Amino acid sequence: MSERDDELAGKVRQLFPVRGSGGDERAEDEETGEQGGASEKEPAGLEEESLEEVDNVVRLPFGRPEPVTSVAESVEVPVDPQAGAKLALFTRLIDEGMVMVILDPRVEGVQVPPQFYGQPELRLNFSHDFHLVDFDYDVQGVRGSLSFQGKRFFCNIPWVAIHMLYAHESGEGYVFEPRGMGPEH
Repeated sequence: MSERDDELAGKVRQLFPVRGSGGDERAEDEETGEQGGASEKEPAGLEEESLEEVDNVVRLPFGRPEPVTSVAESVEVPVDPQAGAKLALFTRLIDEGMVMVILDPRVEGVQVPPQFYGQPELRLNFSHDFHLVDFDYDVQGVRGSLSFQGKRFFCNIPWVAIHMLYAHESGEGYVFEPRGMGPEH
């Protein structure tokens, strides 16, 4: 190591002394001649055992948040034979911009705010530009935390509930034959 590296390592050891590692905690600093380790720099009233538990690292939960579980997740969703076609179309349209998904919120497996459960139709907009951390779509359906009157709600929309896709940018609209509709169908 160079002299500069030794100097930096000494400053790091002085600022962040290693406790309980077997090294000499009271080693003399080469530049200042002061004793390092447990001196007046240690907070008063803290014992050595509690200092080992102190963690100066702030941990932030990055990544996908855990979706809110509800009764709808435990319900078996009817299989949609058009799921592959709907996924392919949705994938193409969402890459172009915002897509409105028109669905029947009464279909089993749909997760939307409770005030929409009895309605025969609900329109939701999805876009990559919304920067939703949990936005996802696959053979099961479309998911993401959308904003309803300023409050986020995790929505899970299975393909069987979706009966129309509308692309805002191109004006294209695609209607699918309804399947697995609500209780009166």
